[in-house]
Formats: sequence, C-alpha cells, structure tokens
Amino acid sequence: MLARSGRVALLAQSRSIMAAVMDWAEDVHIGFSTAVSLGDEAVVGLAQVLDYLASDPRTDSIVLYLEDVGPAREFMSALRAAASVKPVIVLKPALMRIWPALSSQIVIVMLGSAVCSQIAAEDLTFAANFIQSRSFRAFEVYFAATGIYLALAVLLRMALRLAGRRLFGRPAP
Repeated sequence: MLARSGRVALLAQSRSIMAAVMDWAEDVHIGFSTAVSLGDEAVVGLAQVLDYLASDPRTDSIVLYLEDVGPAREFMSALRAAASVKPVIVLKPALMRIWPALSSQIVIVMLGSAVCSQIAAEDLTFAANFIQSRSFRAFEVYFAATGIYLALAVLLRMALRLAGRRLFGRPAP
C-alpha cells in the first residue's frame, strides 16, 4: 500500500493499525513522508528508524504508535534526539487499561438484554397467582430461565477474562 506524499512520518508497531491509518489517510487525502510498520520480525529497531527520521529532510514531524519500546535507554535517547529537532507524537494503545471496565460493561449489557430481564412485571404477577395452588410448578420455566441466565453471565465473564489474558499476555490491572 503506497501512501500519498506528505511531511509527516508514521511509525507503528502494528500492521493492522498501520493499514487502518493508511486507509483513513487515503480517504481524507493526508500523506506521509515515510510510513514504517515494525513487527516482531523487523530487522531494524525503533531507535534506528527514529534516528533516520530525525535527519530526514522530507519529514517535518513524527507520529509513533507504540505497543512496546524494547530497550528503553536506546529508545529514549533516539526519542530525545528526534524531539529536539522535530515534533514527535507518541500514541500508546489504551485497551489494556480499559479492558476490565469494558468487559464489565459487556456483561452488564448482556445482563440487561437477557431473556430473564425481559420478563414483565405482569408476567410475574400472573405467575404468582399460581402460587395459591401450593405448587411451584408454574415457576419452573422462570427457574430454568434464571439458571440459563446465570450460566451465560458466568461463561461470558470467563470468556472475557481469557480474551484479556490472550490479548495482553497477563491479566489487565
């Protein structure tokens, strides 16, 4: 994917983020002097690319999307050198920080829209009239729906916890 010509350098550690930004930039007619995606298999490091961009005459500013900086001392040295010559914007993904709240909201949405929450007060009142017969048989459907509802909530929480561990390598704080 070729970028339009521009004066901003884009450096990302995620190919999917790079592709999304490039698609967006094409739609809004924004160009880049350089667009580099550094993955796990990259031969050059983040610090080397920053050093290059700091001295690149086609680049007026640098945007970094970082998931991990690697060797911190080398990165900070290159970042200071680049920032002393050109504006540098560093973007860090926040999903890891918001994952616990996001997963809780997903469970709340599921609980709020589940089958059991759709049982109207009139239905419960109608079912309560059957209690007079001294039989809980009328409530069997409600007990079963409540059990399914509880099982879905527990399974969803477990799935979201597992997804968080797989996404971030460790439980989010």
